[in-house]
Amino acid sequence: AEAAATLVATPVYGGVEEEVGEEEVDRAVRGKWKEDPEKDLRREKEFLTLLCAVLIGPVAGAIEEVEELLIIPHKELFEVPWAALLDDNGLYLIQRHELRIAPP
Repeated sequence: AEAAATLVATPVYGGVEEEVGEEEVDRAVRGKWKEDPEKDLRREKEFLTLLCAVLIGPVAGAIEEVEELLIIPHKELFEVPWAALLDDNGLYLIQRHELRIAPP
């Protein structure tokens, strides 16, 4: 049987309130991502790695063996390019999991 998981993308993980840098994510999504990413490929990859660490990092261990990942973004997190998030090994999230993003 295939394993599946649901990730609710909010500043709360596992029932423990913890700020996930909502202001940083908002600034990054509305600012850096909408600039010209082709201008600096290295900067883009660093940004995608940072977003992955902030948004996926807290649950990375729990979803390591999960094949299908359902992401339910909240507010501005609908603008995050989930499939393009890079982990520390240089793999895109879409390379590790089949992604399903819930519609707004």
